[in-house]
Amino acid sequence: MSKKTLIFLGIIGLSIIFFLCVWLHSHSIEKDIAQCSQDILNKNGLSQLSVDTNNRGRDVLVAGAVDSKQLKEKALHILKDQCHMTGLKNQIKVIKSMPSKKAHIQILFNGNNELVSFTGTTAKETVESNFGFLLDSFKRAKKFNLSINSNQDIIPVDYNLYISALIPYFSQINAANIILDGQTIVLKGEVNSEQVKNTITDDLQNTLEGRATIINSLSISKRNKVGMQQALDANHCQQNLSKLLRESKVHFNSGSAQILVDSFDLLNHLARTTKACQKVNIEIIGHTDKSGNESNNIKLSKARATAVANYLFAKGVKGGKLTGKGVGSSQPIATNATQQGRMQNRRIEFIVHSLEE
Repeated sequence: MSKKTLIFLGIIGLSIIFFLCVWLHSHSIEKDIAQCSQDILNKNGLSQLSVDTNNRGRDVLVAGAVDSKQLKEKALHILKDQCHMTGLKNQIKVIKSMPSKKAHIQILFNGNNELVSFTGTTAKETVESNFGFLLDSFKRAKKFNLSINSNQDIIPVDYNLYISALIPYFSQINAANIILDGQTIVLKGEVNSEQVKNTITDDLQNTLEGRATIINSLSISKRNKVGMQQALDANHCQQNLSKLLRESKVHFNSGSAQILVDSFDLLNHLARTTKACQKVNIEIIGHTDKSGNESNNIKLSKARATAVANYLFAKGVKGGKLTGKGVGSSQPIATNATQQGRMQNRRIEFIVHSLEE
């Protein structure tokens, strides 16, 4: 082998050794930088992130996922100018964590249908949508407890929708205890009959259209919830009902047959008196003022009379005892030329018919 060949092979060998040394040193540096960077992340509670320095020299690629922009910025900040790196490539993704806890609200009423307590924890979005207009629908007890907290880990549920659907039935449940647990509605308290219990469940399911699971734990009252009262003949029945309706009025939403909550107390007294009336039929008559079309007035007055009758049915009054009738503006008791007169003409009237010969 010639001298030139030996020299050439020697140069090649030395070159290989040189590049091998450089590679090993570079690999050692990359490994040290990677370990240093990972240790920094771990110490700062960011172990879900990983660093990569493979074939990058002193550059570092950091990847992984965090649940906020603030954590992403924190990770980049603590890595910069650390561990002798020269560059930092960011592949951190921000993925917001999904809430995992169920909302929970409890609504308690006393035996007088007064709201006693409205408490629980729900999602921030639900609180911000405001329960205020719903609370205004209830008559509150003197000692009323309102405590609704928000938590970002709570799964949002449209409790405004749930409670709006429940409002018409609070008056039919004695000492109601309503629990909203996630997407489940638990009903507790007493009602007058199995029919009322089943009607509440059916109506809620239809209104909410599968948005909630209804657990009906209502019990059937074994006593006369509206109280014991002496039996009344037709004359005394008429006198007592007329007296109640002179002292107060059944109020409805404007232009509709929806009974307002402030009328529930009067209707409960009417139910108590009606149940005490013996051997009678009672005609519930709806009246309007002269405003608007008379055909529409008759329909509206009939619908309002029927709404009152249905309320009394729900309170345990026997169905055969009541009938509803609408007469529109045909039987005024005051002038329709003034606002006060029109207010008097918009009314519900009870007419008692004796079944005794």
